[in-house]
Amino acid sequence: MSRMALEMRAAHPERARKIPLGVLPAGMVRMLSLFDASLRTLRADLGVSPTGDSAYTSALTGVAFLPAAEAVRSASRSLIELALA
Repeated sequence: MSRMALEMRAAHPERARKIPLGVLPAGMVRMLSLFDASLRTLRADLGVSPTGDSAYTSALTGVAFLPAAEAVRSASRSLIELALA
């Protein structure tokens, strides 16, 4: 998540102060999940860094995906244009 935040800050320096860089520690999420049921589903994903490869999907469908950094910049630009951020 912090890589996404850094990319958004670089793309929108005028809004950089409003984009948080902090990461909630896994221990804190575990503790809060004792009181908030919506956080319980996150426990299995704590500490996991998912990796993905779009080669199979691209070969199957012919779709060319955007690089992750470009997708983050595009999504943040859309949020600003729609006045959601």
